[in-house]
Amino acid sequence: MLITAVKSKKNEYMKKIIFTFLGLGFLMANAQTTLPTSWSFANPTPTGAASPSPSGPESAGPKGWSTKLDITASGTTPFTYSSGQDGSAACKLDATGEYVKIWFTDKPGTLSYYIKGTAISPNPPFTGTFTVQQSADGATWSDLRVFTQANLTTTNFVNFIDTPAATSRYVRFYYTQKVSGSNISLDNVTLASAPATPVAKMNIKQGANDIVNGSTFVIGKAAATTFTVENKGTADTLFVSGINTNGNAVADYSIIGAPLAVPANSSATFTVNFSTSINGTRKASMTINSNDPDKAQFLVNLYGIGGDYASEPTAQASALTFSNVKAYTMNVSFSATAGSEKYLVLRKLGSAITAAPADGQTYQRGDLIGDAQVAMVGTDTSFKPSYVLANSAYYYAVFPFNGPVGFENYTSNSLANNVNSSGANAGNYYTGIDQTKSTFLTDLSAKINTHDTIFYSNYSSSLVNNWLAKDTTAGRKVVYCVYTHLPYVYSEPFVWASSTSNGILTREHTFAQSWMPSNIGNANWPNGSNAKELPEYNDQHHLFPADQLNANAVRSNASFGEVVTVQSTSPSGFGKLGTNANGIKVWEPKDEHKGDVARALFYMSTCYNGVDSKNWGMGIGAFSQDTAVLMKWHRQDPPSEHEIARHEYVYSIQKNRNPFIDHPEWANSINFVNMTWIPTSSVGIKDYNALSQVQVYPNPVQESQITVSGAPFGTHALLFDYSGKLIFKGEVDANNSIQSGKLSTGVYLLELNFNGAKSYHKVLSN
Repeated sequence: MLITAVKSKKNEYMKKIIFTFLGLGFLMANAQTTLPTSWSFANPTPTGAASPSPSGPESAGPKGWSTKLDITASGTTPFTYSSGQDGSAACKLDATGEYVKIWFTDKPGTLSYYIKGTAISPNPPFTGTFTVQQSADGATWSDLRVFTQANLTTTNFVNFIDTPAATSRYVRFYYTQKVSGSNISLDNVTLASAPATPVAKMNIKQGANDIVNGSTFVIGKAAATTFTVENKGTADTLFVSGINTNGNAVADYSIIGAPLAVPANSSATFTVNFSTSINGTRKASMTINSNDPDKAQFLVNLYGIGGDYASEPTAQASALTFSNVKAYTMNVSFSATAGSEKYLVLRKLGSAITAAPADGQTYQRGDLIGDAQVAMVGTDTSFKPSYVLANSAYYYAVFPFNGPVGFENYTSNSLANNVNSSGANAGNYYTGIDQTKSTFLTDLSAKINTHDTIFYSNYSSSLVNNWLAKDTTAGRKVVYCVYTHLPYVYSEPFVWASSTSNGILTREHTFAQSWMPSNIGNANWPNGSNAKELPEYNDQHHLFPADQLNANAVRSNASFGEVVTVQSTSPSGFGKLGTNANGIKVWEPKDEHKGDVARALFYMSTCYNGVDSKNWGMGIGAFSQDTAVLMKWHRQDPPSEHEIARHEYVYSIQKNRNPFIDHPEWANSINFVNMTWIPTSSVGIKDYNALSQVQVYPNPVQESQITVSGAPFGTHALLFDYSGKLIFKGEVDANNSIQSGKLSTGVYLLELNFNGAKSYHKVLSN
């Protein structure tokens, strides 16, 4: 399907050109790097790079660097530890076959790096094998150094220095054999250039920038560009036997002042003149011949522009398809088109894309174009979008384009397609669980308690990087505090807060650690005497990001409730600490997280109840959580598309589910004060269960009625907007419909009442 959009080339006011190099030359990204080169892993993966995985493509770091790390979802940055040798992020390698690789163009000097083994409890021995390797061609590798338990400490970073062979042009840090319980932390890698030698050694520069042999240099519209030829040899003269041009647009280029000889430790300049009467892309190659024994022919590809923009691609991409579509993720791919250098992909939630990129404007992942967002930009033809919600319609449009920064020319037509993410998928997970049986609570506890452990330190590399983080402008990411909705905007990698940080996030235990019956002193907790991290401490179902000073530290371990007398409020106006109607100090989160809080606490009490003979009743501990307010929140704020997607992702990694998201009605069969089963007949659960099966469809609603399939006869309905204003009051008719009248665009709350049992449903109107 094609969508035609009008391109505006003249409305300069509407353009937001991030980088303009009209009249200035610059280097395009290329595979190799000159030496010296270094990476501390505090810098992000370039915007639009493909998500790397053990069987997937490499993802680039700085120029000449690439990684292949175990990222299986939407993130574009390698897994990182929050603290490395220099206090910033360090690279985390945690699977066999992962690596960090450097591809360089010159003879190497020394290779310096800091490395530490890591493990799941403090300072046990590292096990496994990790190897530093070198290669002349990137295919055949030899070992520079091999790390095993015998020479890799887990107590601190150690600096190692190796010297690759003069013929090597690749170095990589390779996880040869991963053993469960051990990982690698790598930081501050530096590869120096080889020491100077007497023989002539040519280096080409433009301005202050070294040019890599075989790279592309963008002339742009510059009429004259000066290059410098350096001789880095200490004795021999560099003889230049010729500078030649070739290619389709060779007539547009001329060489002025080519040097013949450059003495040792000296330099000379020459000029490339560019002039054309033809609009669009004008390419040629320039070869510099010399007596440099390593670079007898030095190639530079020249990229000139006639007019304002590069040549527009003449064909559209094809076969825009989707795979691995789930509630929380999907893969997007399309077929490349001949004559296109790069692609820009837009994404929009809920309706078709009508916006289009503007020629001459540079976009990064996360930038907005009209009401659509850039989901990918680069050379890749497949990617994994960030932050996918459940039960949602996503529309995509692919725009091939040509041209370097400031000269982009996008196709007028886009290749478009759309896909619906899936919803909750419990399958047969709850087979054998019966709400009406007296063993319901113990059966459910046993079912959900068995699960995999995702360690607390891995929360950012799993949940944040792989699902929670959203793209935002300028290639950055944003994560919101669940209590206050305060945004944390960052350039990757994501780093957690220190205990005194403001505006930065920490991992919040919804079920506070001090509440946990297993919290007996410090012996059973991280850094305690037996250094054991219990599953309840790191359970992903109740861990959420929260602003450190405005939420986490303020809430501390206060119970949840509805604040009547406010003591403090976050800068966003959401998230309050104060006393409730009974004078008890409570913490009240933003409205759209209240149901999430309730279901997280219900889950924790159910999952760990009875473990080691502990009772996880929320009225037994010192915190005395009011379960009535949790039940109110649970019903008024039913699982959203966000909560369902998060739940499905956690299930994919932790291998257990939160039953109160899948079956909200089950909360009515448990007394969470003392963790006992409530017989069905005592609370009219059958009526509530009937309401729990109701579905609003379609949602967003259409026309002037709301269809509520499955609503029992005699169900009363109240419809509120999100300011609390009553919009409709009446009954569900015989056609299972509510004649609400035409609704304005927005979000509404539908309350259904059947024999005193109530259920709540979010209703959308576009």
